[in-house]
Amino acid sequence: MKSKKKYHVGKVIVEIDNTPKQKFMVLRMRMDNWLKKNKNLPMHRIEMRGYRDDVDRFNKLKELFEVHRPNFIKKKHKMEVNRLFRKYE
Repeated sequence: MKSKKKYHVGKVIVEIDNTPKQKFMVLRMRMDNWLKKNKNLPMHRIEMRGYRDDVDRFNKLKELFEVHRPNFIKKKHKMEVNRLFRKYE
């Protein structure tokens, strides 16, 4: 039996299995929620530039986790995903 994990995204509680695909779904929801809260920031602000860079990195990491086998994924990739999770809490 797989363990379930709960995440708070905005005012919603999302319960998922511990699969990379679902974790990336929650991370994307958190990033979209952050953008919704900060939609009035101008695009040239450092926070918005950081968000754009994070979205690009998110897409690359998601592809890496979906396409390649788990033994190819290194600790630095997992740490990068964790950094994004912490940033967009």
